[in-house]
Amino acid sequence: MTAPNKRELLAEEQRQIAEREFGKLNWVSETEAFMECPGKSKHTNENNPHDCRVTAGDGRAPTVYCFHTSCSAEIATANYRLRSALGKAETSGCSLPGFNSRGKASPITPLPPVVKAKTPLDPAQLPKPLPNAVRTFVENGFKSGEYVSWQATGENGKTPALRSYTMERDKLAEQPEQELNPNGYGLYVRVNPMKASGSTADEVAEYRQVLLECDDAPLELQWAAAVASGLPIVTVVHSGGKSLHLIVRVDAGQDRELYKQRAKMAKACLEQYEGIIVDNVQDPARLTRFGGARRGDKRQDLLAVNIGARSWEEWEAKHKANAETKASVLSQEQQEDKPEPS
Repeated sequence: MTAPNKRELLAEEQRQIAEREFGKLNWVSETEAFMECPGKSKHTNENNPHDCRVTAGDGRAPTVYCFHTSCSAEIATANYRLRSALGKAETSGCSLPGFNSRGKASPITPLPPVVKAKTPLDPAQLPKPLPNAVRTFVENGFKSGEYVSWQATGENGKTPALRSYTMERDKLAEQPEQELNPNGYGLYVRVNPMKASGSTADEVAEYRQVLLECDDAPLELQWAAAVASGLPIVTVVHSGGKSLHLIVRVDAGQDRELYKQRAKMAKACLEQYEGIIVDNVQDPARLTRFGGARRGDKRQDLLAVNIGARSWEEWEAKHKANAETKASVLSQEQQEDKPEPS
């Protein structure tokens, strides 16, 4: 039988230290094992046996990972425990991965910064679709006299057709859905008012609104995040698939840079909630689902209009006030925790 080489012995020592810290682990390979998350009690979504894992013996610093984000503080603590144990083993002369060719211990990879835990939310039931959706959607998203750019969807219900159309808002609001969408494959509309016949970012008439959408969370969680955010949301449309399309007022006028800045802020606001990851939102001529249109055997339902703050300025002022309140409370708690002078 061939004796294990030095690398194999060092890898085994790492695995043994990981088990000493976390108990018996379910090793699925020589370098990866599943384990019970130390922050399992904080998980707000359904648990899976494979959510939390530890890697060790692969030549890099052993690391604990978890699929959930609400347990990030506990995961950071677990990594600190594990790497501290490795450091002590090195100091005591134990040969572990991380030693150089001369047998001297090299520094362990530093502990990554603690990621701020996201706020958990309970899913909320979706509202019922609004009536007269086409007219309601157009009149809430655009002003009278503005040009709206829209286009049909291809047969797959996903890809926009090549040709786009531009129509004055009031005229578009009068169009029957069947005429706009004769094949029933779905419709798209650009998120901002456009110049006549315009269809590109350089042809946007006003940088007023931004599209936020998330494909990777349950619809009920997306709706809960939309309401909790307090953002000035003009319309909420169910895409007919796996996402809600939120049109949010950012009121940037003709300032493209301000538009980008506020778009990032709106994205970050939604992403403070656990499970929400928002797609890129920088294109002011981006297409969004046209509320009230058919999409095959489904509909792009218009679910809500004008929720949250009435304007970006109102939301920003309240958002800042909330941040200042939290900072004040935290400061007060820290003062109360200080020991009284003897």
